[in-house]
Amino acid sequence: MTGLVLAGTDIYYPPFGYWIASWIAAPGVDPAMIAPYDKAGIDPTSWEAMRSFRSPFVTAHYWNFYALLFLIAIHIIGVIVTELREGGGIVSAMFTGRKVFDRKPMDDGGPRSG
Repeated sequence: MTGLVLAGTDIYYPPFGYWIASWIAAPGVDPAMIAPYDKAGIDPTSWEAMRSFRSPFVTAHYWNFYALLFLIAIHIIGVIVTELREGGGIVSAMFTGRKVFDRKPMDDGGPRSG
C-alpha cells in the first residue's frame, strides 16, 4: 500500500496517480498533462499539502523494508536450524516435493485411522 501511494505521489502512477495529479494541478490545468518531476502546472500550496500527506507513507515504507529484511533473515535461520536439527532433506524437498528420511520423523504418531 505504501508503495502504491508513493508511486502515485512521485510519478502519478495508478491507482492513485490521477487523484494525486488532480489534487495538485493548478486551476485550469488538465491533470493528465502533469509530468512527473515537473513543477509546470502545479499549484504550490497543493503540492506542499500533498508532500505532507506523503511523509508518513515514506516513513512506513522505509521501516517496512527493514522489517521485511529482518523477517527474511529469521526465516532463513529457521530453515538452517531445522535442517541441522532434523537432518537433511527439507531444502531439497522444497524443490523436488519428496523428502528422504534417515530416521522416523519426530512428529509421526503412527498410522492414521480414517
